[in-house]
Amino acid sequence: MLFLGILFTITIPQILQLKVIHRILTEILMKINDTFTLAISSSSISNALTIASLGLVLFSLSSKNREIKEIGNENKRLNEAIQIQKEWTIRFEQVNQLEEIEEQINELTEIIKSEQDPLILSKSYAMRSNGYREINLLDKALEDAEKSITYNPNYHIAYVLRGNVYKSMGKQEEAIKDYTKAIEVNPDYAEAYNSRGIVYKSMGKQEEAIKDYTKAIDVNPNYAKAYYNRGNAYNSMGKQEAAIEDYTKAIDVNPNYAKAYYNRGNAYNSMGKQEEAIKDYTKAIEVNPDYAMAYNNRGNVYNIMGKQEGAIKDYTKAIELDQEYKPKLELIINMIKDSTDEVATGKA
Repeated sequence: MLFLGILFTITIPQILQLKVIHRILTEILMKINDTFTLAISSSSISNALTIASLGLVLFSLSSKNREIKEIGNENKRLNEAIQIQKEWTIRFEQVNQLEEIEEQINELTEIIKSEQDPLILSKSYAMRSNGYREINLLDKALEDAEKSITYNPNYHIAYVLRGNVYKSMGKQEEAIKDYTKAIEVNPDYAEAYNSRGIVYKSMGKQEEAIKDYTKAIDVNPNYAKAYYNRGNAYNSMGKQEAAIEDYTKAIDVNPNYAKAYYNRGNAYNSMGKQEEAIKDYTKAIEVNPDYAMAYNNRGNVYNIMGKQEGAIKDYTKAIELDQEYKPKLELIINMIKDSTDEVATGKA
């Protein structure tokens, strides 16, 4: 049945055309027959035309068969390309899973040496650029980002990565240009809006930053970083309630977002809500036990509330995790102890 359906679909246009040809040829042959008084019967003419028509149909089927074969070959090439793309996706993911950045860079270097496909080279240079940036080799990172763009000018991620390098170099205007270019290439790339918003905020352009964070959220409503960053912008503007709302949304999306708990704690603290602040600092520490800033800030709140023992304990832990706190916090600890000793002496 399937064969008959295909046959019907392929041949029906030709059959409709042949019927017209059949009628015309019949009329011509009948006139010739009458003119020359040939003894050719109508049935003989009809049979001859039918045979000719079948020949034309078979010829048409042969042409269609070649077209079908070409389509089949094209589908085969497409499937092969899809399979190759899947294999490269897996390989790049394996590179990302390497623990050491240097290992990732070495693996990507081997790919760059052996490959000629411009899309693969663009991806490889982009990934290596990101690796170089993470270990602060910014000149190499910039060079690789530019090579990535050269191999594939429509690779939006490469523009964001080059923008990140410029941001690390302190070249904010260049960074904004690259994030903007990434958005032009792919208007639905949420990370480009978020990254541009970060640079705007660092330049003191809070309103522009909020617009970009909001656009990132519009594109990806589950983008926890965008909620967090917009919360930071609102906090900088003194809009603590709006900030708390965004930090809470970030936490809803990612319950293990330690920085969101920490900054929400800061917002609560600035509003005089010490109990809520302590809860958030405590949660941040639960998620990240090495979060020195959270211990420091919780210690500050304990100190304000007159809970000296808790304050000293948190300050001591903050110093243990980050020696930069040592000069300031040891001074505060000594002041608390002196104050406690004076109270104890007075009572005696």
